[in-house]
Amino acid sequence: ISQPNSLGPNAPTEVRELETLSRPIWLQRTIGHSVTFNAGIVVHPREELDLALSYQHSTRVRAKGRFVLDMDDPFFTTDLEAQGLDFPTRVKGTSRVTFRLPKRLTLGIGGPVHPKVRLDGVLTWSRWSDLEAFDITLDSKDFEQPALGLGAQQSAVIVRDFNDALDAKLQVRGAVGRTGQVLGSIGYASPAAPSSRVDVITPDGHHVIASV
Repeated sequence: ISQPNSLGPNAPTEVRELETLSRPIWLQRTIGHSVTFNAGIVVHPREELDLALSYQHSTRVRAKGRFVLDMDDPFFTTDLEAQGLDFPTRVKGTSRVTFRLPKRLTLGIGGPVHPKVRLDGVLTWSRWSDLEAFDITLDSKDFEQPALGLGAQQSAVIVRDFNDALDAKLQVRGAVGRTGQVLGSIGYASPAAPSSRVDVITPDGHHVIASV
């Protein structure tokens, strides 16, 4: 297409098309509901040694709300009006988003290694591969374009090819004087988004976190 764009006429056609055809959207006042369960157990194999295991079950969330879609581009509002393409600059309506939250399994162990020092470790496995896609349905009379056969409802599936992730944390607690404490921790989280692609709506990567 030869639509005006900020990348110049020499940019690849697919880049110029993407700038015109991809439109910003805002989901507003969205409320979701689902039913799930968590289960856990804590045991003390010996005095002051804690072992814990917890499980969080996956659940499918169905969220409803409002949306605003930015169609403020001459391509959609004026240039093709004679062919029946005539959107308002802002399309507003109701939205439905469905997605699955991941299962999580967490193992914890903790106990004293010195009269004044305690260590606690936590390892969490999150099954992000459960979240396969975001299913989005938008309803608005502003979508209707009779000449082009477009109805009031539009839908999209945003596929998420996520990996399962691990999150590990080690915490050290030390007594200082009679009443003081020093708390330090170090942790690592593996990425859920695959490294084989750039995903601008899911910034992700390897995380190393330390605190005192």
